[in-house]
Amino acid sequence: MPPYCTTMLQTTMMTSQRMNILLKNSRMHCKLRLIASMSKPARRHSNNVSDPDGSISTVDVMARQQRKMNGSMNTAMTVENHANGLHMTTSTVPFRSVIRNNDGRRRNYGHRFLSTAIRDSGHETAEIVDADAASVSVQFRDNDGRPRRSTFHASWLWMNDPKQIHPTSGQRMRSLAEYSQKASKIKHAAIRAASEFNDGDDHDDNVNDGDPLHIKPPIGSFHSAGGVYQTILNDSHHVRSTKSCAQRMILVVDWEDHRQRRQGRSYYDLDWLQEWCHDDEVRLAKKESNRVTADKAIGAASADTKKIQEWNYDQLMQSDGDRFNEETLMNMLDAIFHDGAVLVHGMPSYECSSGQEAPMVAKLGRALTTGGMLSHGALYGDVFHVKATPNASNIAFTNHELPPHQDLAYYESKPFLQLLHCVENNNVVGGASTLIDAMAAAQEFAKLRPAHFELLCTYQASFIKQRDGAQMARYIPHIQTAPKTMMPTQDDANGRIGNSWVQDVEVVAVHWSPPFEGPLVHVPPQMMASFQDAYKAFSLMLDSSMHDDREEKPDFGDDIDDDIDDAHRRLDEDELRQYAKKYTWEYTLCKGDVLLFNNQRMLHGRRRFELLEGNNHLDAPGCRHLIGCYTNVDETSSGWSMLRRAFGVTEDSLHPNVGNGSSAR
Repeated sequence: MPPYCTTMLQTTMMTSQRMNILLKNSRMHCKLRLIASMSKPARRHSNNVSDPDGSISTVDVMARQQRKMNGSMNTAMTVENHANGLHMTTSTVPFRSVIRNNDGRRRNYGHRFLSTAIRDSGHETAEIVDADAASVSVQFRDNDGRPRRSTFHASWLWMNDPKQIHPTSGQRMRSLAEYSQKASKIKHAAIRAASEFNDGDDHDDNVNDGDPLHIKPPIGSFHSAGGVYQTILNDSHHVRSTKSCAQRMILVVDWEDHRQRRQGRSYYDLDWLQEWCHDDEVRLAKKESNRVTADKAIGAASADTKKIQEWNYDQLMQSDGDRFNEETLMNMLDAIFHDGAVLVHGMPSYECSSGQEAPMVAKLGRALTTGGMLSHGALYGDVFHVKATPNASNIAFTNHELPPHQDLAYYESKPFLQLLHCVENNNVVGGASTLIDAMAAAQEFAKLRPAHFELLCTYQASFIKQRDGAQMARYIPHIQTAPKTMMPTQDDANGRIGNSWVQDVEVVAVHWSPPFEGPLVHVPPQMMASFQDAYKAFSLMLDSSMHDDREEKPDFGDDIDDDIDDAHRRLDEDELRQYAKKYTWEYTLCKGDVLLFNNQRMLHGRRRFELLEGNNHLDAPGCRHLIGCYTNVDETSSGWSMLRRAFGVTEDSLHPNVGNGSSAR
């Protein structure tokens, strides 16, 4: 049997039954298992599918008589030859098929054949799995060498045809709405080596295929064809080549387009298909990987939790001392996207730019985005100063304690990255900065208090900014979750296949900013007591400074039932308080420290601070002074991706859950 060929076996079927077929010739001996759907008694017969070149030998088949209704077929077949590493899977489909021989010639063998792609030098296979030719099933080998099967619908393949990706803009020239299953059907699918196309043996006068071998898309490319952008490679990283190579494998799909009365052909890079497959198992695995849980959360220094990653300013700079080191910036962004925050030490307060001093934190913020732009500067400016002032326009500009919160929660899109650079912190006591991972806390809250969790996901809170020069309001639930995952299920009682929702809660956004909350106009009066209980319970998980306002412990006297209920409530609250203490990071910023964190995922706060004895004014020189700025999620995410692409970091195609309302970017 040649290394790449397509075997056509005409078969019939009815009732459910397993059959073993022995397939022999001079070059292989393998076991063929046929799983068919049949309904009438079987009869033994022989199907001889021969080839003039001797590529295919006689196959003895134990089959069932075909049901005579509309040519319906739905058969699955597997061939395995473990000695030679051959694996083949196929299905019966109602269309004409061919065999390709060693010389590349095509031979027709009639209608309603089993169409299978065989690759005996590896383990990739392709098959059409629907009687209406609406899907192709491809078997890959995962990183551990284990076989894994994924299905691609015809509309998905049709829309992602590499020839329909504009070569310079990367924009798609087809719309999913344009696909018609009646007009465009898959006639044949097979996996072949790129070297076959390079040798020029793929010519077919009946197929309009244009230039078959597009540039190989690099890892992480959303485009099915490479060449839209140039990948910059770094010798210290291993990255897949963007050009075709002998080892490259291609899924070849022949289309029967009744509208244009011709046959078309599409070529898909197999590595690209494997990267973007979206079967149930894959989708659930990605969802689990993206879910922000307590084991991924930064916590207290004394607790057994993840520690915040730290850098020195010297590590950020190139040797010339004027530019940032891009690889270090990439590593910092990696930590922010995965952990939520980082800490930098020893950064100078200002740089001299155009003869004037400019805040160094603004330069750092701009370096982390594409386009070098800061964001959300309408209210406080692109760069803002946090220090106690008389007649403060924001409670942050006082010495009061700030509860854990997000900045600008009243915006439709909150700032993503917040940078706070400490330029002075003398003559005061207190004022420690705090962080807690709100998304990890909400994910845990769903398990500890499911009823309370549901309330905070259901009723909209209000966030407001109303003062001179500002009138903003946003209504949204405190917690948002991703849509539930629909998975196919089978009713064992009658064998029917259906669908059910998988109860896999994934928190994708938290909106929490007590100082900026408005009236709860979307909570019905009869639900206020329950909503308040839920709000308080979640607050206990987020704010480690909340005082214990409970009455003295129960004495288990005459009213023992009430005392027992109170004891249970106390234990429940203690569990929530312990979480807050374990997962609250607390640190007093020193001059030169820069705290960078994801404002959509992390809540930040501040302990109250006081003047040291002998100081009279909180805004006197030397008192606590931070300089801050924001970046938005889109340009920061793009900046991170560009840096990863430049250094060939390829392990993640999708960005992790960042708290902006979607499970992955």
